[in-house]
Amino acid sequence: MSYIDGTELAPNKSLYYNIEVKTDKNNKEISRSYSDPLSPELGVRYSDRLSEFSRNNKKALGALKSIISLDNNDRFKDKLTAKELYKAIITTYGQSSFELIGRYFNKIVDTNYNSFNNMDEYTSNIQSAILYLKELK
Repeated sequence: MSYIDGTELAPNKSLYYNIEVKTDKNNKEISRSYSDPLSPELGVRYSDRLSEFSRNNKKALGALKSIISLDNNDRFKDKLTAKELYKAIITTYGQSSFELIGRYFNKIVDTNYNSFNNMDEYTSNIQSAILYLKELK
């Protein structure tokens, strides 16, 4: 989930390149520019890490888009990163209901007859999950 929730960030360019910061009279930053890499190896390493980050971010975005129904694809087509798409989905559908639907769906799928004492407990467990899912629509 690191690419989806934003905990995985693009590499920090200032760790690999010389940075020139221009400030005004109040020491407020006006502009920032990057010159040559600190070393040729660091320049290559930054390029590799940035391309790996971009590639993994696109994979996460594709995975999220694949679980959205075709009817909703147009609604989210302007989202370019997995983090943006995830936030839009959570905002649209609400995280709590989204998690509840997943929890009750998993309860139905993961229910195993051998883990219950009798058939009544088994069917009761499945029926309760179905009732909650109907309430959540």
